[in-house]
Amino acid sequence: GFKGKSKPNLLKQETSSLACGLRILFRMYMDESRTSAWEEVQQRLLNVCSEALRYFLTLTSESHREAWTNLLLLFLTKVLKISDERFKAHASFYYPLLCEIMQFDLIPELRAVLRRFFLRIGVVFQISHPPEQESGISKQ
Repeated sequence: GFKGKSKPNLLKQETSSLACGLRILFRMYMDESRTSAWEEVQQRLLNVCSEALRYFLTLTSESHREAWTNLLLLFLTKVLKISDERFKAHASFYYPLLCEIMQFDLIPELRAVLRRFFLRIGVVFQISHPPEQESGISKQ
């Protein structure tokens, strides 16, 4: 049972545990001493992150989506820090899910990280040139 009438904050436990798991997986993914495990870690990351994105897309409560925003920021920021070759694998796996996330009213920080993610997709997959300015507007 619970102590008193208060129930545990399961949403906080849900997001905190996933954030911890993601940090561990990304740390292993970047650790040069674990190169033999990189392929397995990458597969786990792809599975965990895509499942998290799918779950986010099913959320109907605005407050629940808000609680998950920090997880999306964490995951996208970590993916943006990996090499181009690894980024290709992640971007192609998450691309359709991230396109669906664009339909939600997202906080400015998340929109900015998504913008950087999509801009990098263009450069890495050679379908656009890198923007010359941070604003994303290239001089012609």
